[in-house]
Amino acid sequence: MEFIWLEDFLALVDSGNFSRAAELRHVTQPAFSRRIRALEDWVGVDLFERDSHPVTLTEAGHRFRPVAEELLRRLLQGREEARQADHNAAAKLKFAVTHALLLKFLFRLAWLEPMFTSHLSAALKAMAQDGRGVALLPLSLVSDDLANGSLVRAGDESWDTFLEIRLLRPHSSQRPTGEKFWSLVCSHAG
Repeated sequence: MEFIWLEDFLALVDSGNFSRAAELRHVTQPAFSRRIRALEDWVGVDLFERDSHPVTLTEAGHRFRPVAEELLRRLLQGREEARQADHNAAAKLKFAVTHALLLKFLFRLAWLEPMFTSHLSAALKAMAQDGRGVALLPLSLVSDDLANGSLVRAGDESWDTFLEIRLLRPHSSQRPTGEKFWSLVCSHAG
């Protein structure tokens, strides 16, 4: 069964005439008739009374019509939803970044905030704070915890390490949201 057969069926129902329906569907009348016949072969019964003018539906055709309308409506709706999902996905940026960098670097950039939202775990640093492990975290992220005593350094400042942050992207052009982000980064770099 082909999608266009449903559109052909409904065009013939609406017009009541093979030639007029073929014209509406932008095909020759013989090609249109073959497609209607192919649909009827697929269904297994005649859907139209061809001896009447205008062409009318058989009893089977009357029963098939709401099914064809619903199928066509759902197919078109599904296509639109898939396109919308793709559009929504294209408008999102994906970052491969630790929570610490996201919190202390990216979210500090006020110009960036309107471009995306993030759902971060409330349990950040929880293992170290609960005494269940050691965490390697940026000082900027844990300075308040160190000050209030909920975390303590595992070693002195000689254990501190410098972290250089680099933003990387492919050479190829990205979707519009990605290009907008990159342009903003470049304009605020310095």
